[in-house]
Order: sequence, then structure tokens, then C-alpha cells
Amino acid sequence: MCRIFLVQILILSSILSAYSEDVSEDSDESRSPETSSHEHDVNNAVNNDDDDDDGKAQGVSQKGMSGYEKVIKLETRRVNTDNEGKEPEANAPEPEVENPKSTASGNSTKKPHENAPNETVTTFYPYRYTAAILRKGSYYAAGALITQKLILTAAGPFFTMQSSIRLFKVRLGSLHNKQGGQLMPLKSIQIHPSFDPKKPEFDVALVEMGYKVDISDSVKPTDISSSIEKVVVAKFLVSYWPRLIVNGLPLPSSAEERIKFNYLRVSLQSYLPRDTCLWVYKAAEVALDESSMCLTPLVTHHSVCTPDVGAPVVAEDGLWGVTSGYVASNCKKTPSPTLFTRLSTPAVKSWIAEIKKNSRF
Repeated sequence: MCRIFLVQILILSSILSAYSEDVSEDSDESRSPETSSHEHDVNNAVNNDDDDDDGKAQGVSQKGMSGYEKVIKLETRRVNTDNEGKEPEANAPEPEVENPKSTASGNSTKKPHENAPNETVTTFYPYRYTAAILRKGSYYAAGALITQKLILTAAGPFFTMQSSIRLFKVRLGSLHNKQGGQLMPLKSIQIHPSFDPKKPEFDVALVEMGYKVDISDSVKPTDISSSIEKVVVAKFLVSYWPRLIVNGLPLPSSAEERIKFNYLRVSLQSYLPRDTCLWVYKAAEVALDESSMCLTPLVTHHSVCTPDVGAPVVAEDGLWGVTSGYVASNCKKTPSPTLFTRLSTPAVKSWIAEIKKNSRF
């Protein structure tokens, strides 16, 4: 058993060593806080203009405590977009996918709605639950639609922003966070009562929209996974919009690169065994409880020290969690695994159920 654990640690160390090189090269996008914290800034803004993206399909292998293995298939289709009344851009970028080993499973046959000229129309089929939360019109965080009025996201970005509710809106049903889909005002933001901005646990919040979003080909709530099994091996589909500004510093160096950040991204991320994750965070003097799960960090298009805050983490049986914005204090030197809050954790599941019960959603 010790030998297996040692092998896991050695493998992770080699992976993180490779990531360290990327982090050191991307000094603008990495932060070096004195203390561990949730990596998010009120200046974290993205100015976007177009849409198109591609998704991936992979199998998910998951073993329960009883030892049986379950293979979860993630159905994914190519995401198509149309700009009615507009000629397509000659230099429009190719769809961005963060896992080059994945392959698309075909084109969606859904026909976009007929909208007014120049309005961006999106066939958003596999990712209809993904929400772009905007602050003053600029991208702020991702989220997951779970009812016609409720969106789950990370708590960190909103911990000191609850009184500024009028600054926020949510866009649903578009790959582009400035055009198309449905733009909704917010009514309230509720943060999990056990959340502490200096700790990674319970990094989850519920955003209530001002009125119900219309269900369509491009907008549909996702179910929340009820799985409470011990995860051994798994892969998850994560969807989000990249961030252009972190701590006031722009990430892409050229306008051409910035255009690529205008599109929804989809990545296939691997589950990191809990024992291995605990060992890595223990080195940073960070304790993790049952509400936190770990993913192997990605460095494509961004460093591991800029997590995609609020991004839905999904498997075949539904939404498992939302990506945390927590960053360990030593992340710049030793990249940390990406964290997400597991929604089937009793303290999280009961909190969500209570809010839904006492509200008119």
C-alpha cells in the first residue's frame, strides 16, 4: 500500500514539475500571495465579441467503495454558432478545446432559433447549463444552471460583493458572453454558511435570477449528481470562459490572442486521488475536508494558479461540483491541484435543498 502511494506521489511530482515551468514563464497570470486565498479580483474582466467552440467525448471510469467499476460516457457534440445578417470573420479562430487527445462525436442537428438580424444565435446543446456571470458587462465567473432561476457558482468571487447585486447579470444560452442568448438580472446571492475566504472548503454560492429563464435548445438546467461513493478514477467535463485580467494584469500579449479568449472552452479534467491531493496541500499547510475534491491542474491557455472560478464539473450523472477559486500560498513555486466543491456532500446538499424548498423556484 505504501509503495502504491509512493508511486502516486512520484507521478504527481513529475506532473507538477512540468507545470512549474509553465507557471514561471507566465508571471503575469500567476499570483504570489502571502497567505492562501481565493484567487479572484474585482478587476477580473473579459471583453468578448464572438462565439464558437468544440467539445469532447470521453469515458469516465469510476470505482465505488464496493470495488466495482462503472464507466461513465460523456456525450459531447460539436457546438455550432451562427451570426444572422453578418458575414463570418475571415480570421475567426478555430474552436478551442483544452484536451487535444479528445475527439468530437459529431455535429449537432438542432436548428438555431430565428432571431433578429445581427443577434448571435447559438446551438449550445451539450453545455446548455453553463452560465456566464458578468460584472459591469464583463466576464466575472462561470456557473451552472440548476433550475429556471438558480445558478450554482463559487462563493469566493461574491464574498464581499453581495451588496453590489446590481452590478451583476447572467448570460445563458450563448458561447459568447457579450452577445446572444438570454441576459438576466440578479435578485440575490447566497453563500454557503460554512464558507471561509481563507480556506478552500464549501466554496459554493447560489445565485438567484430576477425571473425565470426560458428553456430552449440552448438553455436547460442540469441535474445535480447524488453520488456519494468514494471516487478512485474519474474524468470530468468542465466548461468555462477564460479570463483576460487577473489582479489587474492582462494575460494575452496580443489582440489576436485575446480574440481566442472570447469563446467558451471545454476541457476534460482528470480526478486526482484524494490521498495524493491531501499530501500536496499538506505541504502548503492547507487542510481539506470532505467537501473538496481535486482535479489534475491544466496549463493550456493559462497557469494552474488562475483556476476557472465557478466552472461546472460534470459527469454523465449530472453536476458534481463547481470549480473553486482557492489558490495555495506556494502555488507559484509548487503548482497546486485544482479544487472543486462536491455538491453531494451532506452539508452542501442539504443547504441547496433547503434554499430550493423555501424559495419559489
